[in-house]
Amino acid sequence: MGLTNSQIDKLGERLRAGQPTESDLIALSTYRNGFALPAKAVFDVVQAVSGLQPTIRSEKTTLSVVAKLRREGIRLSQIQDISGCRVTVENLAAQDVLVNILMTRFPDAKLYDRCLQPAHGYRAKHVVAKHSGKWIEIQIRTTVQHRWALLSEKAADMFGQDVKYGTGDKDVLAELALISTKFAEAESSSANFDAEQMVRIDKNVTDFWERKLRRKISKTRQDP
Repeated sequence: MGLTNSQIDKLGERLRAGQPTESDLIALSTYRNGFALPAKAVFDVVQAVSGLQPTIRSEKTTLSVVAKLRREGIRLSQIQDISGCRVTVENLAAQDVLVNILMTRFPDAKLYDRCLQPAHGYRAKHVVAKHSGKWIEIQIRTTVQHRWALLSEKAADMFGQDVKYGTGDKDVLAELALISTKFAEAESSSANFDAEQMVRIDKNVTDFWERKLRRKISKTRQDP
C-alpha cells in the first residue's frame, strides 16, 4: 500500500529539516521507485509521437530531492520532476508542434513555458504529464536551447551548482544570461546557428570561464 499525500509531505518535512531516519530513507526510495513505470510509459509516448530518441532521466536522488525542498519551500507531493525525460527538437516551430501533440495526448498535463519566462537563462518548454497518478516531466528543448543548457552544466561543474539556480558567481551568471538572450534573439528572428558557430561560441565561453577560474585559484592561493 502506497503512502498518502499527508504521509508523503510529512516525510518531506523531515527530509527538509535534515532529520530523516533509516525508515524515512527507505520510504523515499520506495516513493521514487514508484515513478519508474509511469515514466517509461510517458517516454514511449514521447518517442512514438516525436519520432526522436528522448533521454530518460532516473528518479531524483535523495540529495536532489532535499535540495529542491529547501530551495523552493514546497511539499514533497508537489515536486513534479521526480522523474521524466528530455527531447531535443530542431527549432521553435518543431517545439510548438510537439508541445501541442503532447498536451492532446495527456489531457491533464500542465505546460510550463520557460521560453516566455526563462529560469536564470534556462529556456525550454516543459509538459508535466500525469500517468498512473504520477506527474512526469517532459522537457522539450530546441537544439540551441539545449546547447545553452550544456554550457550551463559546464559552468556548474566549474563554479558550483548554485549558478543553475541564479546564485553563485555573478560574472558567470551574467555571461550565461547574455548568451541565453543572444540565442533567443537569434532563434526568434529565424537565424540558424551552424556547427562552426556553435563550436566558436563554446570555445569563447569556455575560455572566459577558464580564465576566471585561474584568477579565482590564484586569488585563493594569495589569501592568507
